[in-house]
Amino acid sequence: MKFSDVLRQAGVYRDQALSTLEGEYVPESTIKLGRPPKDYTLAKLSYADIKRLADEMDVLVVNLNPILQELYVKNAMAILDAVRMVNGNTKQGFKGALASGNELDISFLGPRLFHDPDAAAAAVRASWVRTITAAIVTARDAPYINDLTTAAWAPPAALAEVELAMIEEEALVLLGFVNDAATPCSNGFQITMNTEPYDIQEMDFELVQPLAGTALWEMKEPWTIPPEQSGWLHLRYFRAGTDECKPIGVFVRMARNMRAL
Repeated sequence: MKFSDVLRQAGVYRDQALSTLEGEYVPESTIKLGRPPKDYTLAKLSYADIKRLADEMDVLVVNLNPILQELYVKNAMAILDAVRMVNGNTKQGFKGALASGNELDISFLGPRLFHDPDAAAAAVRASWVRTITAAIVTARDAPYINDLTTAAWAPPAALAEVELAMIEEEALVLLGFVNDAATPCSNGFQITMNTEPYDIQEMDFELVQPLAGTALWEMKEPWTIPPEQSGWLHLRYFRAGTDECKPIGVFVRMARNMRAL
C-alpha cells in the first residue's frame, strides 16, 4: 500500500489531474490532541494540494527501507492533519517541492533541524551519532529534542532546557525511532508536551528487526506538536558507547523557513 492509497481510502484523495482539482476543498474540521485533549482546527485544503502531498510522499518513501515505508504510509492521515493545522495559519496551501513564500512543504526529521544538546545552545546537530558517557547513563534523563537555552549539557551539572516551540506556521509529527548503532545505548524515551510529562516508554532495539538492517521502534501513537505548541523528548541510556538513535517523522513548514540547510 502507498501513502496515496491510505488517503484514497479515507476519501480525501482523488485520481484526477491537479488542474481539475483546484478550487475544490476538504472542509474544515477539528481534531483532539494531547493530554488533556485539546481541540485543534484542521483547515480546509484543496484536493489538488492533498494529491500533491500524497504523490510526493509516494516518491519520497519508496527510497526508504520497507519497514520505514510502512510507518509513513500507515500514519498518512496524521501527516495530512499536521499540514491542515499549519495551513489554518498560512492559508497558502501545500505546494511541496515547488513551494515558495508562505506555501507549505514537508521534510523528514534530519539532525540539522534540531539543537545539539552536547554543544552550545545555538549549535545544531551535524549527525544523530552521539557519544554516550558514563555520566549520561547515570543522569538517565538525557535531552534529545528540545530548545536549549544554556551552554552544553554536561552531567552531573543540572539540566537547564526549554521545550521546542512550534511557531504558528509549523508542526512536527514523530512516528518512531531507528537505531543503526552496532551496540545501541538507548532503551527508553519520555515526552513532555506543554509542560505535561507523558509516561516513560521502553524501546529495546536489541529485540526488533534483527535481520532487516534497520532496527525500528514504532511509537504506540504518533506524537504531533501542533502550531504554537511546544514539547521536548528525553532518552534513557543504559550503557556508555556510541548511539545512533534517529527520530522518524516529518516537519511541516513554510518554504521560506526551509531554505537554511
